[in-house]
Amino acid sequence: MPAQKNNVTSNITGVFDDGSGTFVSITGNAASASTVVVAPPSISKAFVPALIGVNSTSTLSFIITNPAVNTVAETGVAVTDTLPANLVVATPNGLTGSCGGTVTATAGSGSVVLSSGSIAVNSSCTFSVNVTSAVSGTYNNVSGPVSSTNGGTGNTASASLIVKPASLSITKTHAGNLSRGEIGAIYTITVSNTANTGPTVGTVTVADTLPPRMTATSMAGPGWTCVLATTTCTRSDVLAPGASYPPITLVVNLAINISGQIVNTATVSGGGDPNSHTAMDASHVGPPLDIFLTTPPDNNVTINAGGTAQYVFTVDANGGGLGGINFSAQGLPPGATVTFDKQGETLPETQITMTITTVGPTAAAMPLHGTGGSPLYAALLLPGFGMGLVLLGRGKKTAQGKKLRLLLLAGFLLMLLLVAGCGGHAGNVGGGGGGTPAGSYAISVTATSSTQPDVQATTTVNLTVR
Repeated sequence: MPAQKNNVTSNITGVFDDGSGTFVSITGNAASASTVVVAPPSISKAFVPALIGVNSTSTLSFIITNPAVNTVAETGVAVTDTLPANLVVATPNGLTGSCGGTVTATAGSGSVVLSSGSIAVNSSCTFSVNVTSAVSGTYNNVSGPVSSTNGGTGNTASASLIVKPASLSITKTHAGNLSRGEIGAIYTITVSNTANTGPTVGTVTVADTLPPRMTATSMAGPGWTCVLATTTCTRSDVLAPGASYPPITLVVNLAINISGQIVNTATVSGGGDPNSHTAMDASHVGPPLDIFLTTPPDNNVTINAGGTAQYVFTVDANGGGLGGINFSAQGLPPGATVTFDKQGETLPETQITMTITTVGPTAAAMPLHGTGGSPLYAALLLPGFGMGLVLLGRGKKTAQGKKLRLLLLAGFLLMLLLVAGCGGHAGNVGGGGGGTPAGSYAISVTATSSTQPDVQATTTVNLTVR
């Protein structure tokens, strides 16, 4: 056992000749000597924490003990610890110690060395250094044996460090049912770190992407720094594996014309996680089938008779499941026709264009009035009859001539009767100019499901014809 050792001899004895041939026994004194035997120092080590993220740090601590059986200090204490590959002394190294002597731990190197240390009786000393790794894995670290000049060589120490990146996740939910024109709809965004991974390292960023016709009015959460203009939030405190940050509350307003399947997306990145992660919150706003005007925004088109008018509609089929969607229009102006660029559309949300074609004014095939309002045929025929009578009057006065003059006179009288009977307006037959009448028309546009005819949606547009 290590301790002070005392060595005592027995008394020395001997015989001698007294000169007369007689041998005489004599006894001398005993001899003694002492020495101190020193036990070697002992060493232990630990990584704190024993699980870190990639490129984060852990403190590697050593404890060297002078055994209680020793009655003297350990001197010349020394140990060398060679780190496993890819595990290095961090920058800065964070070196501390109470073992005296010299501790060498160069930042970026793979070793820690203590030399010329000393430990008092019944005491211990410590020293520590920060280490890091850019490569995930499990690092089993075994030191060299500890020693002292007066105690000899002692034991080795071992400890393990696990290096893993964080693995973040994100969830996003909304409260209640969203509706058009809603003010203050609330989304909740939560960021978590998966169990059995590394803690986060550095800045964690959450970015939210709003769908069209949705506007953020507030974005905040305990410990988060949020910028409403970009709908982003950041923080840099460590998130342990299996833990979650306090949630982020996002408040939004919905436009009155928002409709259909809307998706709000949030993405988390950073924190030492090599990947980004996305959460999507989908909801439907509006009835099972809806149609609303997109262009023109003022709901009215003005054209001249004979022109065409176009309206663009957005059609929302609530995510599908209604088969093809067919379109029709009622309330068209007289003579106008309507076409749709899509019939039987099966997309959950799409745009369609309706074209209305009107009829322009047309002239009568043969004008029946002169410029003064008199019948045109009368203006042409009456002089002809007059000329005929004059010519016949100059001919020979025979029975045949008389008969011809009577026939012409009878025809002339019949023509006068016809003109008088029509009141001078026979030229109105044929309807005047024709074409689509001027006026304002309210036109109903209906979308109908081909598989569920009772599922319909209608909107009204205005058309002005000049």
